[in-house]
Amino acid sequence: MGLCGSVPEAMQVFFRTTVGLLFSFLLGYTSSFLLVRQEKFYEAMYSESAVLTQLLEEAPLLLDPSDLQVFVKMVRLYLASSTWRNASFIPSELVARALRSDRDPVEEMTRLLVGLPGPGAARLLDVISALRAARARKYSSMQRIIPTSQFGVLVLLGLLITLSPFLDGNGDSSVLAQYLYGALVEVLIFVIVYVGGGPGLGVYTTDQERATILDALMELIDKTEARAKRESQGASGEKQKAAASAR
Repeated sequence: MGLCGSVPEAMQVFFRTTVGLLFSFLLGYTSSFLLVRQEKFYEAMYSESAVLTQLLEEAPLLLDPSDLQVFVKMVRLYLASSTWRNASFIPSELVARALRSDRDPVEEMTRLLVGLPGPGAARLLDVISALRAARARKYSSMQRIIPTSQFGVLVLLGLLITLSPFLDGNGDSSVLAQYLYGALVEVLIFVIVYVGGGPGLGVYTTDQERATILDALMELIDKTEARAKRESQGASGEKQKAAASAR
């Protein structure tokens, strides 16, 4: 017997059709949007990594060793304070933090380069501008534009679908089977919406790719920093020798 007794078949069909149509449309739209957002995040992540690589490859050619050491430390700080370490950061909070802070790594790099003479600093400033744009695209790709209420409506429709077996008073299914049917519908919602729900969540997570690129960038930073230290020490040694010979 159904939970509410026998319900006219026409009402059952109308209920199942209407609720099922709304549920399938909303679920398909939501899952499609989440997958598209994931693709955009991948594109933005690789675009930003390309700009960072360009910055780390050109900086040793255009900066003095002492300035290069400071510059590389700022790039390291940029990676540590961004979504490269944790993709679960809320993009709007990161943007607000950068606007409020006087020690934003990108701003620090800009201040350093503005105070340096020569065309090399101007060239790196152009790359910094590209980095700002790449960071903005990445934050935009991570932002969830689907309101939280839509997920609530989706869950509500899923719950309504689970009522379908209970409306059939002539149904042969047991109460246990009806509850299992409802549980399976809710599991479907969880798998599609929550497991694939973000850049740092579920089976569609970017953790592995992000970690691989981050490790490569950190290795490049370490090599650049070690090179700057050797050149700085060599230049310092040559100055000492020149001062000693002048005496």
